[in-house]
Amino acid sequence: ITFIAFFNPKSKYFIYFIRLWNVSSLKIYRLKIDLQGAENHNPNESCIIVSNHQSLLDIPAAFYALGGNIRMVAKAELFKVPLFGFLLKKTGFIPIERGSRKSASEAVSKIRNLIAQKTHVWMAPEGTRSADGKLLPFKRGAFIMSHDCELPIQPIVIVNSGEITPKGSILARP
Repeated sequence: ITFIAFFNPKSKYFIYFIRLWNVSSLKIYRLKIDLQGAENHNPNESCIIVSNHQSLLDIPAAFYALGGNIRMVAKAELFKVPLFGFLLKKTGFIPIERGSRKSASEAVSKIRNLIAQKTHVWMAPEGTRSADGKLLPFKRGAFIMSHDCELPIQPIVIVNSGEITPKGSILARP
């Protein structure tokens, strides 16, 4: 097995890499997940997952809680961050440029391919992290994707992550 196999979404080792990353992130920050309502999520049924977004920790928390095969739609700027952007690209996350119809069209195409592989697609309809924990106005993208791809929306709520790692910080207050 080569190290690169962990970053290839088509590799059988990929999902183990993602789980290891999630569990490690949660342990580093000494977080515990209190999962409620898991019976309402079917990891074998494709859907668009939408959630609030308060912290960098939302990503490992949601991946940990939902299990299964998930990719996130993320703003294109994140794909330009050294190392982090490389990992996003290699692990099959979907870049989208805000306000670009071409980018949205490309994202829909990528989402359709992921759906064919029984992969969930996760979006934060607020468009950015909330600075104070209050829900921001939703952007239409997740709902348009759901309609265009003929997929149900699976809502989830992540609580308290903004108190642990506020917007603009990578330091945690467990």
